Amino acid sequence: MKSIFFTLVCCFIFSQSLNGQDTLWTKENKQALIEQFKRTSAQVNLETAHLTSAQWNFKPTPTSWSISDVLEHLSMWEVITLWDVSYAVYLGPKPELAITCASDSTSTAFIYEAKPHTSPSFTVPTGLISPENNLKIFNTRSDEIIQSIETSDLNFKIYIRLGNNGVNRNLAQLYIIQYGHVDRHLRQILKNKAHPNFPAPQQDREAEIRRLETLERESVLKSDSSVLFDKIWSRNMVVNSPANKAGTVERSKMQLRTGNLKYSSFERTIEQITFDDNIAFVMGEEKIKPQGSQENAGRIVTRRFTNIWKFTNNNWSIIGRQATIIKVETN
Repeated sequence: MKSIFFTLVCCFIFSQSLNGQDTLWTKENKQALIEQFKRTSAQVNLETAHLTSAQWNFKPTPTSWSISDVLEHLSMWEVITLWDVSYAVYLGPKPELAITCASDSTSTAFIYEAKPHTSPSFTVPTGLISPENNLKIFNTRSDEIIQSIETSDLNFKIYIRLGNNGVNRNLAQLYIIQYGHVDRHLRQILKNKAHPNFPAPQQDREAEIRRLETLERESVLKSDSSVLFDKIWSRNMVVNSPANKAGTVERSKMQLRTGNLKYSSFERTIEQITFDDNIAFVMGEEKIKPQGSQENAGRIVTRRFTNIWKFTNNNWSIIGRQATIIKVETN
């Protein structure tokens, strides 16, 4: 909260320092602008450091933007800002139009207002760029903007971008809108990260997979279809069974219903959990004691297993399983 308050105070002081000066542009104004861009760039990198793929791509709702989407959107606007600035410079100094620009505090108030803004269709993220590349593009364009300000000796107050809707802005205001836009979406990034379903870090993911493995094993032991069907067992789950037959989740459901997965005991020892983005591979050993008319009923059966979990729609589910019998207890 203190950092947010400090940020807003800095933005207010910066914008107020430019009010009423019309065409006056100082070294202090320029340095303040540079510091705002360095600050927002650093905060973006801080908030996205060490994110997992699941965290990058998490969406609070189906229509929400992920953090990766936010970065793609910000990169689009960086390009737009660079273009607007270059076009205003191309048109040359227009001190006579400076009076047509609203105050810098008006630009600040607009970009920092709580009211939601609607993005033009051409700035809506495609979701086709990887999170890592979105961050690289954002950083590249951010550095380009900072360098363009640092190396410029222009008076930012007399170069004007003429707006189609009658809203003219000088170079300083174009830059205010840009770093303020980054601040707006930093709030969105923080909101995503604060969501109760935001994926846990790597170490917590392993604990969650171990919990779900235990739940799956206990649910099979209890024949609890309400926990297994279309929840822990994905609708697309495929299985290479101990009977050396490949099957679908529907076959597993039928076996559970008919008692062909009924065990008097079921132990599972996890030896390895490995993650690849939103996929978890679990490997180890199981010991079961089948019941009823099943093959090897009443005997302890030892098998090697692999469960493959996928994180999607904010939940983990098994999409693939392999189990191979390696030992059967003799009577």
